[in-house]
Amino acid sequence: LLAHETEFRHAMDHPNPLRRPPTSDELYPDGPPDVQVGGVVQSDGVRFGVRCKDRPRNVLIAGNAGAGKTTLISNLIEGIHRNNEADPEHFTSLIICDKKGDYRSLLEQRGIPCLRLNVHDPGTKISMAAPEGVAPKAWFNVVASTFCALAGLIAAWTCLSSMMGWVFNALNSAGGSILRWPSLKLLLQLAKSLPLTTWAVKPDYERSLINQLEAIVQSTEVFDCFGGLDIERDVIRPRRHLLLEMHNMAPAWVRQFLLSVLYLQTMTGRIGRHQKIQGTAAYFIGDEFDQDATAEVDDKFPDKMAPLSVMLRMGREYGIGAITGLGRLQEASRYVLSEAQYHFIFTQTDAWSMRMASSTLGLTRAADPLFPALKPGICVARVAQAGWEHPMLVKIDERPRPAAPQSWDCDTHPIIQARDLNDLPELRERIA
Repeated sequence: LLAHETEFRHAMDHPNPLRRPPTSDELYPDGPPDVQVGGVVQSDGVRFGVRCKDRPRNVLIAGNAGAGKTTLISNLIEGIHRNNEADPEHFTSLIICDKKGDYRSLLEQRGIPCLRLNVHDPGTKISMAAPEGVAPKAWFNVVASTFCALAGLIAAWTCLSSMMGWVFNALNSAGGSILRWPSLKLLLQLAKSLPLTTWAVKPDYERSLINQLEAIVQSTEVFDCFGGLDIERDVIRPRRHLLLEMHNMAPAWVRQFLLSVLYLQTMTGRIGRHQKIQGTAAYFIGDEFDQDATAEVDDKFPDKMAPLSVMLRMGREYGIGAITGLGRLQEASRYVLSEAQYHFIFTQTDAWSMRMASSTLGLTRAADPLFPALKPGICVARVAQAGWEHPMLVKIDERPRPAAPQSWDCDTHPIIQARDLNDLPELRERIA
C-alpha cells in the first residue's frame, strides 16, 4: 500500500501531459532509423533514432548544462560514422564546430579520422574565395553584406564589396591558373591608404568599416590569407570529416562571421551549381550555440535570415543539414526551432524556455512543469514527417565519458599565403 501511495503522490505532483508511448510499428512504419540514440521510456524495446541517409533532417538539441546534449551529439557522430563505414559510397561528412573542446577525445578514442584544425593555429586559414560556380562579384556581395550585418554596418556593405572586387582584379591582373583572393588585413591596409571617399560617398561609412576591419584583424589571423580552407574541396569531396576548434574566439560577431563563411561556402556554391542531390552530403554540428543561433543574429540581416537560417531553410535539397545544440530556447532563432525535423528537449528551467519548449513540441502550457523535472539523460523528443507525430520521453544511451583530450598537432590544408600592401607593387602602382 505504501508503494502505491508513493506512486500516486508522485503522479499527482508530476502529471505527465504526454500521450501514451508508441509501438515500434507506429513510430517507424517504414523501418528502423539510420542512427539509434536511445530508448522510448515506458515502451519496452522501442528504440528512438534519426533518419539521415536518404536526405538531411535538421536536429535541434536543447538543455541545461549536464542534461545530456553532448552525449546525444556524440551518439549521432558515432552513428553516422558507422553508417559511413558500412556504406562508403554514401558518405556523410561531419563538420564539427567545437567551442568547448568536447569532441577531440571522442574522435580519437572512437578512431574516427578527421581533418583537425584550430582557429588559433597559424596553419588554419579561411579565405574570401568564391565557391566553384559562383561569380566573384556575386560572392563579394554575399560576403560583404554578411560581414557588415554582423558588424553592425548595414550601409557600408557596398563599400566593402567594391573594395574586394578592386583588390581581386588587381591581385590577378597578370593572369594565371591560381586565383588570389583579398585578405581582410590587406583590405584594411588599402582602406587606410586611400581617401575616405574612394569607396563610399559618405566618409563615415568607410571610417566605421575601417574600425570593424581593425577589430577583426586584431582579434584573429584566421582570415589572413589569399587562399584557404574550402569545405567542398577539402572536406566533402574527399569524404572527410572536419573538427574545427574555436575555443575562446571573441568577440561573438567575429566567430559568427567565420561560421557564416563556412555555411556560405557550402550553400552558395551548391545553389550556384544547381547541385541538388538525393542523400546527405554533410552535417554542420554546433554545440553550445546560444550566441550563434539566435533571433537576434537573424534580425541583424535585412531579410531577417542569417546564413545559418538560410542553410536550415534550403539545405535539404542540396544535401546539407545541421545539428544544433543550445542551452536554452529563450533566445533561439525561429528557423532553428521551426526547420528542425527532430527535436530533443532536455531540462529547461527558466519560465520562457519552458514555454518555448512546450510550444515548439506542440504541447499546451500544462506541459511547462515537465521540463524542469526531467532527469539527466531524459528528454522529450519529437520527429516530424513520421508515423508518430506526438512528443515522447526518450532516454539517451549513455556512453563512457572520454578521457581528457590529449594535445595534438593540427593538420594542414592548402593555403595561399597573404602579403602586405608594401609587398604588392601591382597594387601600389594602381593606388599611385
